[in-house]
Amino acid sequence: MSKRVRGETTELVAPQPFNVTPLRDQGALPAQADASDFWDDVTAFDRSVTAANITLQDMHALLERLAKAANRATAGDPDVLATRWDAIREETYRLQEALNGNAARTELWERTQPTVRSRLSRVMMGLGSSTYGPTQTHRDQLGYAKADFADIRDRLVTLVNETVPAFEAQLSDAGAPWVPGGRLPF
Repeated sequence: MSKRVRGETTELVAPQPFNVTPLRDQGALPAQADASDFWDDVTAFDRSVTAANITLQDMHALLERLAKAANRATAGDPDVLATRWDAIREETYRLQEALNGNAARTELWERTQPTVRSRLSRVMMGLGSSTYGPTQTHRDQLGYAKADFADIRDRLVTLVNETVPAFEAQLSDAGAPWVPGGRLPF
């Protein structure tokens, strides 16, 4: 045990060895030998899903700034810029819905098809109170979520790394102002 005060760490007590023992010898289900590895897999996947979700949330703010820039473009065809912006916004909404479900239905607690985040949440909640490790249902749900996420991830990478930068270049060529959060103009 140690304490840290004003950037200085002081050891209070030297490390003490201890043994961990199970609460019960045998439960209704046998203990899973790979439970720790499964948790590591779930944690890594949760990190990826969270990153995708935050990226999509940030994309909405960027889209607002891109719309303002498109409206201030001094050259180029405004209809072409608006159509391109609409396509990017639509793809962002489709990705958000594929990841999280329909926001309006979710807000009303209406039943919807399982999403990547709902499946991952079920796995995490189920494992959080389990002393046995993952069941086959947990494993299946994680597998389904990963399979669905693969397409979302690929589309999001394309959107962020190709589609939006190409639109920003198109805006720049049309004389639109620079957009905070966009590619640097130099």
